[in-house]
Amino acid sequence: MDLFSCLSSFVFCSLNSGSNGNCYFIGNNEYGVLVDAGISASQIEKRIKSVGYEMGQIKALFLTHDHIDHIKGVKTLVNRYKIPVYARETCLNSIVKNPIVKNVNSEFLKILNDTINIGDIHIESYDTPHDGSGSVGYYLSYEDKNLTIATDVGHITKIVETYLRKADSIVIESNYDENMLRNSSYSYALKQRIAGDNGHLSNEDAADFVAKHYRPDLKNILLCHLSYNNNTPDLVMRCIYRHLKDKRVKISQLTSMMPLSRNKQSSLIYL
Repeated sequence: MDLFSCLSSFVFCSLNSGSNGNCYFIGNNEYGVLVDAGISASQIEKRIKSVGYEMGQIKALFLTHDHIDHIKGVKTLVNRYKIPVYARETCLNSIVKNPIVKNVNSEFLKILNDTINIGDIHIESYDTPHDGSGSVGYYLSYEDKNLTIATDVGHITKIVETYLRKADSIVIESNYDENMLRNSSYSYALKQRIAGDNGHLSNEDAADFVAKHYRPDLKNILLCHLSYNNNTPDLVMRCIYRHLKDKRVKISQLTSMMPLSRNKQSSLIYL
């Protein structure tokens, strides 16, 4: 990490990333927002505190879709901490029927428009191809820094590509290794769902995108939502470096690239 990055006032932290739960914090020196809450509220509070923030500094929660690994902590975050939740209407209609979220204070559930400002943080949502209700990704910007989150993406559509390419830092799904999935004990139907156009993004697809669209001023390439059964961090990185080599792309020393953990929070990543 270079000196100028350390001075950045816009930060990202992965609190958890994987099929066991997804949750990301993005903020400035004073406040921030969460994208997804797929782990318990107590774990979110513990991990937020470990990187120097308090729950009172969380001004909003944005949901990508209604699957359990993205909504587990919603009810407690709303009922205990009074954090407003933004999502597409179809997503909100779905989560209130889920027993995990039942009895949530609906006063704090907000229908997501395409753009919104939380303080000085600007957030844009965009449609993503996934089999969850109201599935979206997010582009967040503050001052001259920005980040795109593209998780649970069955394939990279034109709109997904547009938002990934306009960001200085990206969080992109790299869910499964194709050989591991093919040879796994999963049912044929589940394998088809994961690998389908509305499922998850493979290592090959993520690596191909990074290699094709890499530019030296890209600050962070963060690989998210790795499968426990069908992937490893090593396979993710080997796949990316193979694609980069094939396309004769050299990564700048100023670009940070790493997979996000499914078990613990990352350090603060400066955007």
